[in-house]
Amino acid sequence: MNNTLAGALPKERLNPVQRVRRKRSLRWVMPWLYLLPALISIGFWVYRPLLQTVRLSFYEWNMLPTSLRCGWG
Repeated sequence: MNNTLAGALPKERLNPVQRVRRKRSLRWVMPWLYLLPALISIGFWVYRPLLQTVRLSFYEWNMLPTSLRCGWG
C-alpha cells in the first residue's frame, strides 16, 4: 500500500528541482490562507455595505411610505 496523499508523489521520487518548487509554492500560498478569513470579513463588513449604498443611490426614494396614514393606527 502506498503511504502518500492522493495524487502526491512520495518525496523519494521527487527530484531536487521539484522539491524546491513545491516548497516555494507552499511559501506563496500559506500567508494568503492565513489572511483569507480577514479579507473575507473586511469584504463582508466594509465593501458589501459600500456597494449597497452605491446601488441604492440610483433609486429615487424618500424613505417615507407612499400612503398618507399618520399616527399609530
